[in-house]
Amino acid sequence: MVIGTWDEYFRSRPDELKQYYGATPSFRDDTEFLPLQAADFWAWWVRKWTVEGVADARLSDLDFGPFKRNPDRKYFRAGIKLDGEDAIVGILKQGISDLLPRNYPYQIWDVKLV
Repeated sequence: MVIGTWDEYFRSRPDELKQYYGATPSFRDDTEFLPLQAADFWAWWVRKWTVEGVADARLSDLDFGPFKRNPDRKYFRAGIKLDGEDAIVGILKQGISDLLPRNYPYQIWDVKLV
């Protein structure tokens, strides 16, 4: 689904943000594609900090413990905090709505499987 909608999604992004997007997403084995290991590493740290309740402070200075960043390099950062499944669904619904023409007749349902 991501690949099939990527071009439309990218076109709908504000021009000032497009420079921060890389190539079209691809799905690979992280044991063969090392940048995915780096992304997993980053996600692990962010999750750890979030669970510990220190994510805001850590993300402001990018403290990776013994792994130091280059202080001369500027890093673009963006974060979204979501409080549970309903918040995620709300963002997805808004994203879908933004892609559809105005006055387009549609309904978006949040179907929960019990």
